[in-house]
Amino acid sequence: INAEYMGILEMIEEVEEIKNQKEKLKLEAFENKKTAEICQCGICKLVPFPTEATEHRECGKLFCSDCIGSWVATSKPCMICAKPLTVINTRKIEGAHLSTLKLLAIHCPKSGTAGGACLWKGEWGQLETHYDTECSLFCVKCTQACGAEIMRKNLAHHLSEECKNKPAQCTFCRQKQRATLISSHESECDLNPNRVVPCKYSEAGCTVKAQKKDMTIHEEEAKDAHIEMMTKYIEALQISLDETKKKSEIWKKKTQCPHGHYLQPANMTLPVNWFKCDLCMANKSVSSGTFRCNICDYDLCQKCHDSLQSIKSLISQTLQQ
Repeated sequence: INAEYMGILEMIEEVEEIKNQKEKLKLEAFENKKTAEICQCGICKLVPFPTEATEHRECGKLFCSDCIGSWVATSKPCMICAKPLTVINTRKIEGAHLSTLKLLAIHCPKSGTAGGACLWKGEWGQLETHYDTECSLFCVKCTQACGAEIMRKNLAHHLSEECKNKPAQCTFCRQKQRATLISSHESECDLNPNRVVPCKYSEAGCTVKAQKKDMTIHEEEAKDAHIEMMTKYIEALQISLDETKKKSEIWKKKTQCPHGHYLQPANMTLPVNWFKCDLCMANKSVSSGTFRCNICDYDLCQKCHDSLQSIKSLISQTLQQ
């Protein structure tokens, strides 16, 4: 008995939740209440949406789809005809029942609520479209993705004044950002005079950081120290350049045989029509081009030779710059 009682209580709670979710379905919203009363759900006493209405095959009584699921779970009979109420003997409405629901005259259920008045009147089947497109009292989600739901009539004010994601303008660069991000943006903005920045000679070794507006003073006061830093920095660059030149000489030798002899284009006469490249170690056709050191019997194919020449040319251009 206790288990059955608890099950009924749970069912009542579910029905109450359905009522809270569907206040727009109350009987008072309909112009012809007598006709609407015939279409009431036998459980929650609300008029179901045409698309979610279910009827009992035995007596034709209408129910909300959500309500009928809760009722069937209790194995209770139909409260109208007392016959079994199961998934098998219920069905989605169609025909005359469906047409009657869709054509019920209704005024906006939101009218008269704390939000004000909505003067819309129409057919029950058109209510969802009214809510989705024009009802000023219907709650819609914020279009700036803050997660809030606001009456449509208050949406413009919310977007411009209340929304945490409303656009805000940077004080320095005038760019627009989300309000929640503007503080972070302004702290890093290049035009912010209070932004802490490193000295422009930091690459040469200066470790000073200061507000952008004070950096000019630092540069003036540390002029001699910066000159010394830059002198050492340029000397280090010169050493690096000299090392690069030495490396370029090594690369130049790549177009020679391992013993330093320059390779020359060769017309090879061999008993077979292929040779083995001593760099890529691939077998190549004699007709594809060969560069050879006759002294060392060292051969390069056309592709390897051209690749090495390209590298040498690139290094030469880099050094000239």
